[in-house]
Amino acid sequence: MLLSTMLLTFNRSTEKQIALFKDQAVVVGVLNRAKALAIEKFNQNTNACAFGVHFKNDSQEFFIFQDLQSVSSEAIFGCRDLKNNTFNSTFRFEEGEQIEFFSLDNRLKFSLSGDLDIVFIPPEISVNSPAGLPAIIIIQTKDGSGKRALIEVGEAGQLRVE
Repeated sequence: MLLSTMLLTFNRSTEKQIALFKDQAVVVGVLNRAKALAIEKFNQNTNACAFGVHFKNDSQEFFIFQDLQSVSSEAIFGCRDLKNNTFNSTFRFEEGEQIEFFSLDNRLKFSLSGDLDIVFIPPEISVNSPAGLPAIIIIQTKDGSGKRALIEVGEAGQLRVE
């Protein structure tokens, strides 16, 4: 009886660990997809200034969004302010900019200091994060047991996984 209890416990914890690493790979794939969209769309006639991923703290939800250009000024050419040669964009998620929606396994959640936007800005990919850089994404089990998965996004979009 004791052996079967230990085996059952081991199987459940192993199952959570597999879900954790599987979803970590999904998040890395989604970040890479947003980065690829930013590079791909740069030379096309589009009103997207950048692409990013929005993570909801203490939730399972995350999604790719496009940061749309402002049309409030005649001095704006695309996403660049011609007078100051700077980008004119919010570089954060706003309603109506969502492209693709994703969700973690129902046993997992994000553990962040708040909602997080990681935005990839072309032409040379640079990353903007309101929380500062490197941006850190933590995935853990809802019950707090087991290990956690960490993804770090650097200034040029490089990813480090732990």
